[in-house]
Amino acid sequence: MKNTYLSLAFRQMRPRVWTLLCLMLLPFLGMAQRIDFTPNRGTFFEPDPTPVNTYSDEVTYTVTGTGLTSPITVTAPDGFLVSLTSGGAYSTSIDLPANGGQLYIVFFPTLGEAYNDKVSLSSTNAATKRINVAGTGIAPSVTPSTNSLVFGSVTINTSSTKQVIINGEDLQGDLTLTVPANSGYQIVYDGITANSVTIPNKANNRLTNVSFDVVFSPTAVKDYNEVPLQITSTNLTPAVIIKLNGSGVPQPLLVVEPTSLPDFGAVVQGQTSFIQSFRVTGSFLQGQVTVAAPANGSFRIRTGTGTFSTNTITLNIANDGSVEATVDVVFAPTATGAVSGAIAIASSGVTSAQVQVSGTGTAVGQPAIVASPTLLDFGTVSSNGSATTLTFTLSATGLTEALVLTPSFITSGGEEIRNIEFRDTSVPSLFQNRPLTINQVNGNIQTRTIEVNLAGTIPTGKFRGSIILSSSGRQTVVTIEANSTGNQSVIVTSPGAFSQFTTVPNVPSAVQSYQLSGQNLLQPITVTAPFFFKYQSLLISVTWQTQERLVTQSLLLLIKAVI
Repeated sequence: MKNTYLSLAFRQMRPRVWTLLCLMLLPFLGMAQRIDFTPNRGTFFEPDPTPVNTYSDEVTYTVTGTGLTSPITVTAPDGFLVSLTSGGAYSTSIDLPANGGQLYIVFFPTLGEAYNDKVSLSSTNAATKRINVAGTGIAPSVTPSTNSLVFGSVTINTSSTKQVIINGEDLQGDLTLTVPANSGYQIVYDGITANSVTIPNKANNRLTNVSFDVVFSPTAVKDYNEVPLQITSTNLTPAVIIKLNGSGVPQPLLVVEPTSLPDFGAVVQGQTSFIQSFRVTGSFLQGQVTVAAPANGSFRIRTGTGTFSTNTITLNIANDGSVEATVDVVFAPTATGAVSGAIAIASSGVTSAQVQVSGTGTAVGQPAIVASPTLLDFGTVSSNGSATTLTFTLSATGLTEALVLTPSFITSGGEEIRNIEFRDTSVPSLFQNRPLTINQVNGNIQTRTIEVNLAGTIPTGKFRGSIILSSSGRQTVVTIEANSTGNQSVIVTSPGAFSQFTTVPNVPSAVQSYQLSGQNLLQPITVTAPFFFKYQSLLISVTWQTQERLVTQSLLLLIKAVI
């Protein structure tokens, strides 16, 4: 007879029994499919710091598989590699046999940073095991003293040099410095100038305060901006870039006009002459302009309305390198006698200029007559006179009577031949060949210009004459020279007159023409049309007789009226 109570109790306890049995068998079931590795350090695999893209020393693990039905897959994180054989082909993932084997791990950093991760070991129906790994990647570094070089404005076909200092750490090779070809820049290191140079690495993989130069040599007027100077080395990522900037500018120009002032003439010691001036202009200048008076102390300078002084004047340039100024000069003799000198105008990177000045210091109450120059040479002239005029300046102090200018002349056959003509340009006047009187004021005659011309018939050969400046028992002589060809210069026009031009406003008239010719000319013919008329030269033929220095010219001119 069944025990109903026991049967009921057994049925109620059956689920609990099965659960208990499963719990008791679970460790044995786990031991049937598992992965183990030795040594099981409990600490990280942490090799010494390792340069990027290089292998660390190898670390070996023994992996055991128990009850596995499939291979053990080993997966390495970033910066680590695994292999089945020592020193073999490393990979990010490999498969060990199901029963395990030797596992080799290396650290292979690609970045200069700390790595901290796990190598995983997994297989079907087995719990994944992980090996803690860590390491530090060391990347090479290069630090320049600047990341940008600014050369500013540099004159074309000249050079400017700047220095760069670099430091390098944990280098894995030499440094290569490169600038693009034909960029206007070059690198100078260890006596070598090139677009690419090499700086050798040191045994300790460190470079300390190594310097090199960059040379900017523009050949065109343009900007040379954002040009990269690239520094590369093994595993130096990214390359170090230094930006180069500069501009090529035209050659600086410094102009002084005039380069010689007329003679200041006679000035009493302790007094000051009248003012003369010269202009200073410049473009693309690289620095200030200095204007220095002569060292003799007899000439004083100023700009604007400032005080005259022997001190050097500094002219500041504009942002574009230009300058424009007027410099005034006076003669204040510190001693008697003739004085001359040069005012020096200078600026960096450009040829200096000079302005020649001269004058004569006289004693108080003593008459003095000064002329400059005292020789006028007309060169080659024709028998009927010179083709140009020449000038000299005169001044006087301490006079008690008027100054008289007397031209020389010759007598031939009882007749006077007066070839020297002159006039005082300070007053409206015609050329004359007779003595000219200039009145003094308070004993002085301020500097004025006398214009001289040769006229009349001048015999073949050397001509020599003079103008004598005399007053108060003193005289100064201006000598006049020339060489006459003996031939007469002639200009001929044909026809001699035009017919009446007729037209209406804003409509050119019909064209009329005439032939213009010249013989034995010393200079080109200048044709000037009157108001409302225009001309055009259709033909010019020139014959130059070099031995006799005679010229024949002919021109066909077309004339029209425009009203």
